[in-house]
Amino acid sequence: MKKLLSLLGVFSLTVTSATAVVSCKPNSKEEPDDNSQHTNILLELKQKAESKIKNLLKSYLYFDSKQNPLLANLYNKVNENDQNYELTAAVDHEYIVFFNQILQKVVIVVNADLREEYSNYYLNSVPITLENEKINGRVNYVDLAKIKTQFPAADISDLQAVGILFSAIITIQFKNLTSHAWIGDKFEVTNNVPLYQSVQKLVSHNVLNVLQKNIFNTIKAIVLDKDTKYFKELYDEFNINYSKDNSVLGQKLQDYFDSVIKGNAELQPYQMTFNDNVDVITTISTEFDNFQISDNKAGVVFFKYLNGKNIFEISEAQATDFVEYYQTEILPDFKIEDNNIVLGQFKINLEYFNILGLKLVNNDSEQNNINILISKPGFTTKLNNFGNLIINYFV
Repeated sequence: MKKLLSLLGVFSLTVTSATAVVSCKPNSKEEPDDNSQHTNILLELKQKAESKIKNLLKSYLYFDSKQNPLLANLYNKVNENDQNYELTAAVDHEYIVFFNQILQKVVIVVNADLREEYSNYYLNSVPITLENEKINGRVNYVDLAKIKTQFPAADISDLQAVGILFSAIITIQFKNLTSHAWIGDKFEVTNNVPLYQSVQKLVSHNVLNVLQKNIFNTIKAIVLDKDTKYFKELYDEFNINYSKDNSVLGQKLQDYFDSVIKGNAELQPYQMTFNDNVDVITTISTEFDNFQISDNKAGVVFFKYLNGKNIFEISEAQATDFVEYYQTEILPDFKIEDNNIVLGQFKINLEYFNILGLKLVNNDSEQNNINILISKPGFTTKLNNFGNLIINYFV
């Protein structure tokens, strides 16, 4: 019985990302003795750390080279013919130290927050360590002359600018468990921050219609099990819960964007590239946000049909019993559109895109929004397959 409930729990974890839910409170005096609970707390710490770091880095995205003369030398690292330059410790130590210190400042703040929240666990230590030897830094050229050609209203008078894609690895530790993550962003170095920001806003506004026409409008609604090229793998792996982590979905979208851009003549003059340090999408809402199933309820899901029968009559179990309960008790909580289950709504981050090396800025337009769905028949097929797996395993 315990083995079956454990296996059923795997389903509930897969569907609801309960692996990221901690059943014990961090400040509880009772420490969990279950290693799986330790893993849950580590995952929770990682998610909080990444989110806090991303938010704090937004205060460090622009640097004025007039106030930081060291950074003015970065303009000479790239040009129209050599548009990318990799920073190396041997040659560019001072630049690496400069941007690494920004990350270190942010990590110190986040460590203080997390130590306070998880005070029972970090009396003489910190949860996050910045790995100073594991960094990536790249200078990219902003082609202001071509931007002026494509967008004549842009004022680039005496303007200089380069982008710095800079990231480093952090290690998150909880007890004897560790996890790793890349942190960073694209930083902008310019000799006139207000003017550069005005150019960013103008370009972002004017190019939005082109992006919507050629990219965003083609994926307003993605039905995972009906897509045959880019998103079907998410359905095959039943990766449908993005309430805690949308990175896999973001990677699939990046592959799609890359394919569209390469094959679209209207987009070629903009020389579009991606900022790998920026999230592809932001989650607006998912249907799993307030929906979780405990292991006990997972057992009820399958055994409800017994109606008080002796538990040893489990041999009568059918996959259809499992499917029927979910269809009648769980699916009504989900939004249904045209016989498709809505898994979530997301906004495509304009900051993920560069136009001629210039990072776009986000806006409030709902035209960037996309819906991710799964068809009801496709969902039923997955439930039925899983029900059969349980029966074959146990009965």
